Amino acid sequence: MTTTRPAPTNYGKRSRARETALQILFEIDLMPARAKMPAKPLLEERLKDPDSREFARSLVDGVVRHREDLDRRISQAADNWRISRMACVDRNALRLAVYELTFVRETALGVVFDEAIELAGRFGSENSKAFVNGVLDRCRQDWEAARAELGLPPLAPAQPKTD
Repeated sequence: MTTTRPAPTNYGKRSRARETALQILFEIDLMPARAKMPAKPLLEERLKDPDSREFARSLVDGVVRHREDLDRRISQAADNWRISRMACVDRNALRLAVYELTFVRETALGVVFDEAIELAGRFGSENSKAFVNGVLDRCRQDWEAARAELGLPPLAPAQPKTD
């Protein structure tokens, strides 16, 4: 990963948990055998709050479990980009956000977008924020189109938990 930028001053526990989850997913992406190893030592070192550790662990486990589906969704939204060609930080920030939006749904859409874009900006390249924002926006458009085809109401942001 590239040099990190300082965390924003309003950086909350769930934001820190997402950051730690991204770092673990980055490591797993580079060393796939790492997915079979427990992330507990890193979680305990980085996150002192038990709820934050549990949230980060659930994000990592969920992304690993649903990676194939997440990659398919991201690939559909990222015109002319294969997952394997995306920067490691970018694809894992996208996996994390798409997992949270698809399977967790306890955090507001805008919060998930903002968090993913912020993580991409802190750990990725100078183009990462715009890339992640564009792909997530396309994912949102695809979800809304699918809901409309099914006769469902537009996506309503979930009630956010304190981040």
